[in-house]
Amino acid sequence: MNMTTNWHSSIGRPSKGPRDALMIRPRQELGELIRAQAEAEGMSISDYVAAAMARALERPELAPEDPTDNKRQGELPLSKTA
Repeated sequence: MNMTTNWHSSIGRPSKGPRDALMIRPRQELGELIRAQAEAEGMSISDYVAAAMARALERPELAPEDPTDNKRQGELPLSKTA
């Protein structure tokens, strides 16, 4: 194993795939609203802004996955109790 390129491959969260880095400087009041809404929706600020931009550009398929979307999770088999 090449330690210079693969040492970090087993730590941290899984990759979300290729990403672009953008920096925005909204007015302070807008930034506070964005932070509050992202937290309320259980999303990172980055994911919240990316989802909002995808909707605004009418490209919802480019939005990050919604972490609160329970349709992606299967139901737990809780029919038997201890």
